[in-house]
Amino acid sequence: MWTRKYLRIVDRVVFRIRKLLRQVVVILPESKSPKLSLFRNFYQSAIPNNSEKSGIAFYDLDSNPLTYNVIEYLELAQQELQLRGCKKATFVIMPRSGSVIRTIKRTDYDCLMRENISNDEDTWRLWNLIIPAIAFYPFFNEFTVSGSRHKSVVYSKSRECFPAHYNPIAICYLDIETLYKKHLTSASKLIGIRVPDSSIVKIGKFIVKKNINPSSLITVTLRIHPFDQARNSNLTAWEQFAIWLKKNNKHLIVLPDQDTYYSGALEKFSVLNSLIEPEFAWNIYLRAALYESARVNFLVNNGPSALAVFNKKANYVIMNFLSPGSVVTTSKALKALGHLSFNDRLPWGSGNQRVCHEQETLESLIAEYKKFFTSDRCSTGAQT
Repeated sequence: MWTRKYLRIVDRVVFRIRKLLRQVVVILPESKSPKLSLFRNFYQSAIPNNSEKSGIAFYDLDSNPLTYNVIEYLELAQQELQLRGCKKATFVIMPRSGSVIRTIKRTDYDCLMRENISNDEDTWRLWNLIIPAIAFYPFFNEFTVSGSRHKSVVYSKSRECFPAHYNPIAICYLDIETLYKKHLTSASKLIGIRVPDSSIVKIGKFIVKKNINPSSLITVTLRIHPFDQARNSNLTAWEQFAIWLKKNNKHLIVLPDQDTYYSGALEKFSVLNSLIEPEFAWNIYLRAALYESARVNFLVNNGPSALAVFNKKANYVIMNFLSPGSVVTTSKALKALGHLSFNDRLPWGSGNQRVCHEQETLESLIAEYKKFFTSDRCSTGAQT
């Protein structure tokens, strides 16, 4: 208790001293004195240039997961830093440490996630998910994986910082609820991910090589995971839906859960298994490009859905959005984020970006398919 209070007091004092020194530098005359020139030059670099004002976002692994939540974090960080006048920013990934002082107790969700992810998996996710995701937001023109938590204290005092008043020694969780309600209340406010052009080109070549009609391309993303099983896909329903789509001359691509792809869970579902394109599940850029290129993406409420949810150009239907029995997608949590403001879409979603609260059955999947294409035909004149 006293340690936290002491750190906050020191934090404020240091901030005010630096602010005063910056003001002194502005009024200092040019001088031939080496000491005065050295003083001026040192603090001159701390004076922000409004035309090139830059920020810094800290993705602290002591308070943020190694999951697709990083997309949400990047979106909210850019929203907040741009609001403060920043033109660009650096994304800093902070290493885990057992010696930080927590101002908020770790949630049950975080504890359960840690139990299901090994240290080797942590490393894999860092280099194959977290770092590649930064490229979706060009606003972050630099990134670094910090080797020291203490050096970041200096960074956080010299630039606009996200989270505001970030302290790597006494961390707290991001106030996601407030940020969502502040920045993501309509489609016009979404910045959205920017999929690299090279990835779009590669998907285009794939479509041509496979002789796929783009207007008939549909993806299904599955979730099969030991953590929070209430959100897992109903494989029987998806198998039946895949058969129905094939009968209606649709080209279906199935993206498996990359964490359990080799577990054999899909072996008895022959149709789903035959439609899997695993390379799109492992490569985050190709997955995002596929979502953007498909006529519609059928999803469940899992991590990869962020690549569609935060993409203005991706059409999607998320099934079982309010998953009964889930420890994550509870009614209380989604209401707090404002995600239930509209019955059939997220607050920033467009007409072709839908959510469905019903669990997956063949009947509910076909019903959502027809709703989507009825809406799509009305808005674009396209044929189903």
